[in-house]
Amino acid sequence: MKVSLKIYDLSVPEELKNLSFELPDGSTVDDMVRECVEIRGIPYDYAGIIGSAFIVNGSPANLSMVLSDGDKVMLMRPMEGG
Repeated sequence: MKVSLKIYDLSVPEELKNLSFELPDGSTVDDMVRECVEIRGIPYDYAGIIGSAFIVNGSPANLSMVLSDGDKVMLMRPMEGG
């Protein structure tokens, strides 16, 4: 199945903010995250990404949510500063 991912994070290079993944049927958001952190240029590891907010097709999602073909996933990293 194919899913798309849009990353909202200023530390991610622009060319890596819109990605597509081919995943096996039954894959979860967690499976997609594990694929994402393997991409060269993504500036965080698994532990650094699981605290993000995930939205699937406009609804909040957790790491255990099973994805379907054509799903659109958004990853929003927490903002820091002060």
